[in-house]
Amino acid sequence: MALYGRFSRRFPLLSPTFMLRRKALTQGVFGDSRFWQFIAFVLVTRRIIRKIMGSDPIVVGVERIRPGETVILTGLQSKK
Repeated sequence: MALYGRFSRRFPLLSPTFMLRRKALTQGVFGDSRFWQFIAFVLVTRRIIRKIMGSDPIVVGVERIRPGETVILTGLQSKK
């Protein structure tokens, strides 16, 4: 699964989300398939809600830990 995530970030045209969005546009928005129109509506609505709510995850750091090490996570308020 980790390899897939790296691969899709490196080649975004091969990601399942991109392929799903492209098919929804071609067959739903520009075509006549009601199913793909619904999928396009769901994808667009999801993106709008993420933009409004700001729920996109932000990667701050990645560290590899060994057995016996401890992880402490703290949150900071951002000034928006």
